[in-house]
Amino acid sequence: MGSKRTIKRREGRRKQSQRNKWKSYATAPGMLRFNNCADKFPLSQQHDTLTLGPAVQFPHSGKKQRFGYPSPCDYRFSKLTVVLATLVVKPTPIYHTMRSLEDVLMDNHEKEFKGISHHTLNLVAKSALHVTDEVMVKWLHKWCPCMDFALIFDWIRSTDYVENDYKHNLYMVPPEAMDIKGTGTTLANLFRKCRGVYSKYNVLQVPNVVEVFDHCIILCRVLKNEKCASLLHKTKEFVQWLPLGLSCKELEVKKNLSCKLDQIPTSCRDRERWEKELLDSALLEFEIHRQEFTVQLMQQVKVLLDSSNPFHPDNKS
Repeated sequence: MGSKRTIKRREGRRKQSQRNKWKSYATAPGMLRFNNCADKFPLSQQHDTLTLGPAVQFPHSGKKQRFGYPSPCDYRFSKLTVVLATLVVKPTPIYHTMRSLEDVLMDNHEKEFKGISHHTLNLVAKSALHVTDEVMVKWLHKWCPCMDFALIFDWIRSTDYVENDYKHNLYMVPPEAMDIKGTGTTLANLFRKCRGVYSKYNVLQVPNVVEVFDHCIILCRVLKNEKCASLLHKTKEFVQWLPLGLSCKELEVKKNLSCKLDQIPTSCRDRERWEKELLDSALLEFEIHRQEFTVQLMQQVKVLLDSSNPFHPDNKS
């Protein structure tokens, strides 16, 4: 028991000695205290010259602060923190965004991927009507040789015609001359519908041209001219396929253009110039495809017109 008390007394004297040494060190005259060390900082004099908002100030307590325990921060340190925060200017971040193909096309709205021109479609529709006229004239020469063809066509094409007033309206032809039973109308009305569909639209689109071809095919089959009807049907299919084939080429060109636009660095200063050059190159490539399709269409139209040309070597009997 005595040995244990002796050990405890020695441990107590040792701890008391350490506390006395730390107290004499902390209260030395050359040491700085937390409540008076703010004057040593050179930046503490700058806060008076700056206009700041209200700072948080901690009230001073009248009680003496016990050694070893944290004391509240001096209000001047709070102001100093605000001053340093205001002096640091953060750089404005620069964000570079990727530009898609739609953005480039919107900025260059005058440049577009065009389809088959209206002039070409109008020419194709007129060629179908011309073939129908030749088929009609050839049929009249064969089955109605005594008629005045000019008067017949003028009467059919007139807008104020009266069907029963024409003297040749009841002209009889053999049953093998035409096959009109399934149509439910007259030959003049069928011919008139071909012209009426063409004149109904101010600007022809692909569906309008197809409608003109349908009426012309019906008339040729009624007049039993299967050669011209077959060529008209083939040309109509080519016209129907044309927008689809051209759209596929357009998608292919746009896909390649979009990949090239993505390869332009976002930080490139001449990005706008590069975009215009790539767009012009893509439009030129697409224009080559468009002209190729147009040439193929015109070649098919030429074959169609040759089939009804009475002076063509293949049509001489």
